[in-house]
Amino acid sequence: MNQLDPNRYELARPLFAGLGEMHLNVTAVLNGDCPGHVHVDDPASPRSAVLVSDDGYYLGGNVHNQAFNSALNAWLPRDSYFVLFCDLGAWRPALDTILQHTYAVCTQRRYYTCREPGRLDWPARLPAGFAIQPVDAALLARGLRRGDVVQEAIDGTWRSAELFQQRGFGAVLVHGDEIAAWSLCDFVDGGRCEMGINTAHDYRRRGLGTLTAAANLSYARTRGYDTVGWHCWANNVGSIGVAEKAGFVHSATYDVYINHWPAENITDMTRDEFRAFAEHYERWFEAEPPAGGYPHLVAATAWSLAGERARCFAQLNRAVDVGWLRSVAQLREHWPEFFWNPQLDQIAEWQALRARLEE
Repeated sequence: MNQLDPNRYELARPLFAGLGEMHLNVTAVLNGDCPGHVHVDDPASPRSAVLVSDDGYYLGGNVHNQAFNSALNAWLPRDSYFVLFCDLGAWRPALDTILQHTYAVCTQRRYYTCREPGRLDWPARLPAGFAIQPVDAALLARGLRRGDVVQEAIDGTWRSAELFQQRGFGAVLVHGDEIAAWSLCDFVDGGRCEMGINTAHDYRRRGLGTLTAAANLSYARTRGYDTVGWHCWANNVGSIGVAEKAGFVHSATYDVYINHWPAENITDMTRDEFRAFAEHYERWFEAEPPAGGYPHLVAATAWSLAGERARCFAQLNRAVDVGWLRSVAQLREHWPEFFWNPQLDQIAEWQALRARLEE
């Protein structure tokens, strides 16, 4: 696992040729547009590689490189979230080695493309009091509510704000002094780009995300992009609906591995689905006890979302037992929503757990 100097990324580019066709994130890292890094088996003549970006780990190269596969398994995070992208048809024989003891499960994502930007007449559909504006330095300097969130999204995807202003673009839906929805170009390569959409909670289920996405598609057209991509989880009904209404067409469904319950929003899974996931994890723990506590935390959150308080706290206590969960601050960092319950201090299970943790 040798980190490759960015000046030598061209050596690794052929290893990711297949993934780069659908995942522009890979191309953006290799082009130097997007934050990320590449690790290879041999810096002089790489045969196997993993590219790390903000949204996951991408595998490329020789699937039969046992030394690299074993090293990658030891290198993958055990105490934090990750998603692994690869050509499963090619990499499946190596995944037992690569994913051993990571508690990663297979799930699906969807890829959408739009080759007719501007099909939706969004200007005619804007409600009174709302305006679409391009994302530029002047807008970000206005001090609008959620402007900092948009800036953080840019900083997490682009190597610099200046590079985004040069090569990227975006649309925001402004209502008064706040940003109600925003759609940003995440990656570009030749005549292709990819984008996403976010809508503030208070403005959802009103079609505003669709209008913002459609506006950003029109920006893509004016900049000469003939193909715009969009990725989302297969169970993200809201994202799928926005994409299809804005003019995107479902182009592919693909498998990924994730060491967490597979949903972007807690409403994307039912209580029964969270319960099934937690039961699956607990059965896995019996056969393969975790060395660390993060898998127990993942199971605890699933039990919580299934409405099973006692089983949630049982997994949190297991995270303490193995020496991973040590403090209230650590739990707050990994699971801030846990502390949103105003009655938390009155729950007996929490009182007992807190007594085991440092303040």
